[in-house]
Amino acid sequence: MRKQNERMKLGIKDLSYSFSLEIIDFVNSLPQDRILLPVGEQILRSSTSVGSNIVEAQASKSEKEFIKYTEIAVKSSHKSEYWLSLVSDTYKSLDKNASDLVKEVKDIRAMLEASLMRARA
Repeated sequence: MRKQNERMKLGIKDLSYSFSLEIIDFVNSLPQDRILLPVGEQILRSSTSVGSNIVEAQASKSEKEFIKYTEIAVKSSHKSEYWLSLVSDTYKSLDKNASDLVKEVKDIRAMLEASLMRARA
């Protein structure tokens, strides 16, 4: 609960950065087996893409550009959820960590989707 309250105080940029750091730790802790190596790379790519596209959106020069990068961040969050869920369902020993990360990426996506709704209004 405390972690949840601390996360709510962070802005979307800081929240996504914190999420990326957690993803790096998670991927780094995955067992080095033939299946998890490429899956871990996909998790790393899609999850860190969320934050990098948020940075791009915040630095955009137009509303159209802001919407474009925010939409990409939302798409990346869906990919992240997919890969993390795959790990969670396949490797029960990793379920708790992966499930927590899925929750985080869903929270970030909800914030992004709210930003998109405001930008399109």
